[in-house]
Amino acid sequence: MTFMALTYPSLLVFLTAGTLSFVVVLTGLSSIDVLKQAKVSKNEEEEDVTTTSAQFRVLLELISNPMVRRMALIRCVCGLYEMIMPSLLIYHYTYVFEMDKTTRAFWYAVSGFLMGVFEMAPAPFWSWLFANSSSKLLYVPISLHLVHIVACPLAMFFIQDVHMFLGYIVLRQLCSTPYSYWRVVATAWMCDHDARDREGQILGLMTTATNLGRALSSAFVVLGMGWAGLKTFNCLEDDGPVADQCELEKITSQ
Repeated sequence: MTFMALTYPSLLVFLTAGTLSFVVVLTGLSSIDVLKQAKVSKNEEEEDVTTTSAQFRVLLELISNPMVRRMALIRCVCGLYEMIMPSLLIYHYTYVFEMDKTTRAFWYAVSGFLMGVFEMAPAPFWSWLFANSSSKLLYVPISLHLVHIVACPLAMFFIQDVHMFLGYIVLRQLCSTPYSYWRVVATAWMCDHDARDREGQILGLMTTATNLGRALSSAFVVLGMGWAGLKTFNCLEDDGPVADQCELEKITSQ
């Protein structure tokens, strides 16, 4: 929605984006019943663990756990990986396929739809496959990620047709979905194995690590494009033919 709002900065787009964001926030209310059942663990001296100092101590205890550290590092790398693809789509559609903002918005929406479909559709299959074999839960995600590592540079350098590029997006998503399943299972196992009524702190730490990775990825992409010679233009204030000319110069000047 941020991409659409920046591409078409009109009142209708802003209202639509704000409404959808508000709906997303409201969906969080579904967790209230679960949060009401949360327990606050206390040690033998019945120390209050809701204080700030106690929370920091719990956080340090979690970080000192090698398993938690490794999972946090994995989630940070996952955040890096997750933010690369949306940025890649925008820059690839703009500067490789040389699309104007209307065409780019259309194909970006199509790409997002395909990514969502192929993220959710294989979930029952992965659930069935991994339920029957724990070894497959390890080797299948790694193998598919290796496939994507090989396919990604080939797609970037040799695919010049947007329809074939959509095929690469589908392949990339299929290679990523087993890891999404593994990530949920691994975090849930870690909470069951070592949480000791600290599930909230563990999940919060994992979310923080993921968001840190996403922020670092966004910064690296923007700074990297700048270091590579990206020239930016602000075409939002132009209208009509002037805006079209500005969009064209944005592409041809790179």
